[in-house]
Amino acid sequence: MRRSGEHEAAVDRFIQATLRDPYLAVAYFQCGVSNFLLARYDLAYRDFREALRHLRNNQTIDYEQLGLSFKLYPFEVLFNRGLCLIALERLNAGLADLRAARKFKANKDHKIVEGAIWRRGDGYMVFSIPRGTCYRPSMQKLVNAGSRDYMGEAKLIAALDIHDTSTGFSGVERLQLHRYFDGNVNWRSASAEEQRPETETDIDDARLRPVLPRSASMNDATRRVLSWLRTSVDDV
Repeated sequence: MRRSGEHEAAVDRFIQATLRDPYLAVAYFQCGVSNFLLARYDLAYRDFREALRHLRNNQTIDYEQLGLSFKLYPFEVLFNRGLCLIALERLNAGLADLRAARKFKANKDHKIVEGAIWRRGDGYMVFSIPRGTCYRPSMQKLVNAGSRDYMGEAKLIAALDIHDTSTGFSGVERLQLHRYFDGNVNWRSASAEEQRPETETDIDDARLRPVLPRSASMNDATRRVLSWLRTSVDDV
């Protein structure tokens, strides 16, 4: 990507990549390279700073398993950030980054740091992903990259009764109704005829029915609740 137009497009792509994956250190790194070549040294510095932060103190991050044959080293991030600071006329801070990079030398290419310090960065270029290196994700990763609907579609449930504004477990509802009508509704055991089990497996199934005192009055809401309660008890 030698032409500025290509680097402009590259910056846009790398920004999109970091929006999708905020922890993708190599995207910040390469975005910084393009911004540096566009002479946007302040933006390049920020990109390299983010790349270093997302390295999370690792000695290297190998992107081979993601389909990119490239290893990112903290040395290269610090070296590039130092060159940005020198270009921004912050010589002391830039040299401090170059000296800090010394501690992270990992291969023979990193030996240039000594000359860069001696020459104060003059004539040195930032490290980058080698030209011709392509991102080739595996077919399995491409298949899994598609969006999936884990929640399903929402369903609207309408109530037939305007007073039915909530749902809950029947056991809790019955307990609440029992407490609400405590004092208005007396409970009695079913008669012997009603307690007679229909099958042998229902011997212990004693039914309870609510009985309203003669002196109590019922409004429409009370009738609806008691009607529902009788139906629920009968279904037990």
